Amino acid sequence: MTMAAEDASALLLDTFVELADTLASGYEVGDLLQFLVDRCSELLLADTAGVLLETPGGDLPMLAAATPQDMLDIEDLEIGLGQGPCLEAYRTGEAVLVEDLGKCPERWPEFTPRIVDLGMRSAYAFPLLLRGDRIGALNLYRTRAHAFAPHVVRLGQALPDIAAVGILQ
Repeated sequence: MTMAAEDASALLLDTFVELADTLASGYEVGDLLQFLVDRCSELLLADTAGVLLETPGGDLPMLAAATPQDMLDIEDLEIGLGQGPCLEAYRTGEAVLVEDLGKCPERWPEFTPRIVDLGMRSAYAFPLLLRGDRIGALNLYRTRAHAFAPHVVRLGQALPDIAAVGILQ
């Protein structure tokens, strides 16, 4: 699954224009987050994507958006077990990049074997941050072990950062 460089560039530009537009006009946060997971899944070639947000009381988690629907099962599992890449990204404020979940079962001992059984092989999670304030995290999975290139990791963090600005506005 690859995207031609020209198509990816056009999609990326459209994404930034649409995200910037959320700062200038009325929008629904749920729509913004669904746009974020859909577009990140497409741009970053993820098989699943989801966003967890803090609840109004300041506790994570609350699944705010997901694509496709089976991401709900993955996020419910992570929330129920209290461990996984999305929760770690939220708690630490740092990106979590796991190229091969099968090679690190001890990192999240209850979560990892179950997510591998669901067919996921690599995981990437990025905190939603604004000036150091964490409000949630974006979680991406691939069904094959794979590393993101450094420029893709930067993009993976840039999109949630822009979304965080939109949410907090």
